[in-house]
Amino acid sequence: MGIPLLLDWSFLLALPLIAYMIGTNVVAYARGANIAGAESLATPGMRYTLGLLAAIGLFVCVVLHELGHAVTARLYHVNVKSITLWFLGDGAHHGDAQAARRGGGVAIIGPLVSFAIAAVLWLC
Repeated sequence: MGIPLLLDWSFLLALPLIAYMIGTNVVAYARGANIAGAESLATPGMRYTLGLLAAIGLFVCVVLHELGHAVTARLYHVNVKSITLWFLGDGAHHGDAQAARRGGGVAIIGPLVSFAIAAVLWLC
């Protein structure tokens, strides 16, 4: 789509941290979801592999959320300079802040994308 996706150095800290946090709790999450064989996830290799996959999935969802904002901004003829992923999430950099504010759709589409992702994952 021609929108540069940039990674801040802090993203390199966030990905392994989130993977570790999910990995250390994956058995508890599996038990809470009543997944049969939750104890088989207790091996370190399995826990942290699942944690890494979940962390990557989270950041893919963040990128899709932000792309929703960026694409909608383009529909309002706002120049989107880039999207930057950093430790606390993401941010789109718009060339024209005034035009971005006029488009209420720009603000709402990101959460709508997130809800759509959640609905699809829930149905799977």
